Amino acid sequence: MIGSHAGQRTRTGWTPPADPPPGAPVPRPIGWEPVDRRVLPRAPSRAEDIDLPPRSWNRTALLAPLLALLCAPVGLCMGLVAAGQIGMGRQRGIGFAVAGIVIGSVIPVAVCGWGLFT
Repeated sequence: MIGSHAGQRTRTGWTPPADPPPGAPVPRPIGWEPVDRRVLPRAPSRAEDIDLPPRSWNRTALLAPLLALLCAPVGLCMGLVAAGQIGMGRQRGIGFAVAGIVIGSVIPVAVCGWGLFT
């Protein structure tokens, strides 16, 4: 061994400290990790443990059903665009986008069918 630590390593047996520190003992956390070593934070074990910011509404999806009632092809296109945007990000409004797609698809078919049979 190097230096003055060589003599300390040759002792056998355990000796208690001579004077305990004054004051109340410091509480130590109960765990398997050593107290002096920094532990990296662990990943959450459940999805509910993750704090996420609130999701925003997709404005295109909100407008799609309204526009589908006014002009079906525009509402259909807006619903398709909104569904693509919602699929790529964390936004709300997929139900409105689907409603715009359905209304924008059904109205032209209904109008054409009504025109053929009347």
